[in-house]
Amino acid sequence: DLVTLLATLRYRLGRRLEAAGLRLDWRVGDLPPLPWLDSLAALEVLRVMQEALTNVIKHARARSIVIETSADEDAVEVTIADDGRGFDVAALRANPVGRGLLNLERRAAKLGGRVGIRSDSQGTVVRV
Repeated sequence: DLVTLLATLRYRLGRRLEAAGLRLDWRVGDLPPLPWLDSLAALEVLRVMQEALTNVIKHARARSIVIETSADEDAVEVTIADDGRGFDVAALRANPVGRGLLNLERRAAKLGGRVGIRSDSQGTVVRV
């Protein structure tokens, strides 16, 4: 299930986050079963989360990260928020430096989902 998958990722990345000086605020609660979450989809979910967290570690200069889940009858959402320096989303989409945002969106689309990104000088929020 998705909660177990996220908890495994938390365990695997915990030392890396600590080494980067990041405090993790874990707000992951129970989620409904996801019939589509097979081993291939689970790998895509992990890659989306790893990409988002790697971007925080490499670029954000953040002190903390919040990982939060929510669900309603239509969707499950995972949010990764940081308190870093932020970036200009539109400018990066227009002139990509790497493939990070494109990879996030491509992987989420493979799962039938989408990515929303809001960023300013107070930090960045990625919703999948």
